[in-house]
Amino acid sequence: MSRGVVANIDKTVQAIKTAVEEAQNKTGIDIKYVNVGIAGQHIKSLQNRGIYMRDSLDEEISKEDVRNLIRDMYKLQMLPGEEIITFSRRITL
Repeated sequence: MSRGVVANIDKTVQAIKTAVEEAQNKTGIDIKYVNVGIAGQHIKSLQNRGIYMRDSLDEEISKEDVRNLIRDMYKLQMLPGEEIITFSRRITL
């Protein structure tokens, strides 16, 4: 990181993994989840509406329906160098 800006995502992820491992070793607690906040002028949010048509209105909305809607949201046009950061990203520790 440089002045609060992530300069290298791989090094940042590795630093988080190292910090979690160190915390686990010192406390003896198994850490399953870590919440990391990202902020700064380089981060922007975009509000977008998605539509996913299902075959039957009578059936319960499934996890697959939600996954399909989320997958469809990645079809946004992005400027070069921009990327979508999901609200939930699992990193194996």
